[in-house]
Amino acid sequence: MTSPDPAADPNGEIERAAASHRHRRAELRARLAAERAELFCSLLGMDVRVLESQPLQGTTSAAGLLSAVARREDYFAALLTRASDPSQTEVSEDPADDRIPLGFDEALERCVGARSRFLDALARLPDDALFDDSAECQQTFTPLTMATQCHWNDASLSLRASAWSRDHALGTSMGPVSLLRAAVRAARKDLLTTVALVPEAVRGIAIFEGGRSLPQIFHMILGLERTFHDHLARSGLAPSASRFEPAATENDTWEGTWSILHTTHAALIGALDTLDPTAYAAGIGDDGSEETVYLWARGCLLHDRLYAAHIRAVLELDWPERLLR
Repeated sequence: MTSPDPAADPNGEIERAAASHRHRRAELRARLAAERAELFCSLLGMDVRVLESQPLQGTTSAAGLLSAVARREDYFAALLTRASDPSQTEVSEDPADDRIPLGFDEALERCVGARSRFLDALARLPDDALFDDSAECQQTFTPLTMATQCHWNDASLSLRASAWSRDHALGTSMGPVSLLRAAVRAARKDLLTTVALVPEAVRGIAIFEGGRSLPQIFHMILGLERTFHDHLARSGLAPSASRFEPAATENDTWEGTWSILHTTHAALIGALDTLDPTAYAAGIGDDGSEETVYLWARGCLLHDRLYAAHIRAVLELDWPERLLR
């Protein structure tokens, strides 16, 4: 978005409104990402048979609930698309077909795809449509209430899943690899969308958890991911890391660390995506401190989520406490 002509905005009101909208959009994206990461992490460690067959809410399994979330977000995405382009045809929410139970992997894939389509539609919506509380879409939802309902739905399910796991002593199995991969991606999106809330002018110098700046936090994350990738490579489970960029140091600039953070994570995701599911049970690491590939990946995503929560706490966001610690 270009800055308004100063002559047309002598008091800067238009630019202030635009800046406010940019921040509100960024915070909305961050909240959606944080709640989605929380949801996926709440299901980690559960056997796929549990996720597909045991009721999480009423008589519906976790797979069934993820499918329901996907239907709702695809419906919202269609409504937002129609709001941006009135020439689109009338839309209605697809009814659930409980006669055809979905496997967990299929339900998860639908859930991830629907969220992507919803975010794309939300990004195309103009600010005046997104932040106009009087606007209605299909006489039922405003765009902002759709987005809010999306992260509320995720929050409700994650709280139920966490309680369910505790009550039934679940969460100790390896669980489906598809969920772990989705959770790793969701945790990184949680971190990146939270970092986007830090004002650009102070991203290189602001102090967060443990008295560290963002480049220093990224250095910690990079160290863990490089070590993980090195262990994978030494075990023959990933290509050698020698072709990657040099490791970051604590004194690197914000821009340099930010770039290496992305390339290192992309290399790790690429390695994890190519692994056979059985390889996630393999032990890797130094003698005496071996962990499975699965637990290494969980450790990386938990670091991303922990640092994101600490950053949000310093920013004093008016969010639930569970997302600030």
